[in-house]
Amino acid sequence: AACRQTRRHPCPPPCPPKATSTMSDICARYAEENTREALSGSARILSTLLGNLAREDTPKFRRVNLQNAKIQQSVAARHAMAVLEAAGFESVEGGAAMESKLPGDQASARAAQLAAALDTALSA
Repeated sequence: AACRQTRRHPCPPPCPPKATSTMSDICARYAEENTREALSGSARILSTLLGNLAREDTPKFRRVNLQNAKIQQSVAARHAMAVLEAAGFESVEGGAAMESKLPGDQASARAAQLAAALDTALSA
């Protein structure tokens, strides 16, 4: 199969996101390359994580515990981690968690943008 990024070279799925991928590209890839079953729980959890941070920028919502069983199931969907990374979350504690390190209001603003892009991609 051709790579979704360039459509020229073969690349094993899932094709890694381009560094210049936009939020909507990342969300569209997430929505397109997962089954309805994979999306049913994953999208709900991702939307909740992004919505919480967009609504209330607190240390509690800036952190995602990747060792939580529901979170693990959610991020197992293709490109789910890319969605969180696009929202500004970075791996910490040797990959056991992710935290948004964006300064000030940028974290909540970015989370709101990603939540909107995710909703659009899922409803397409």
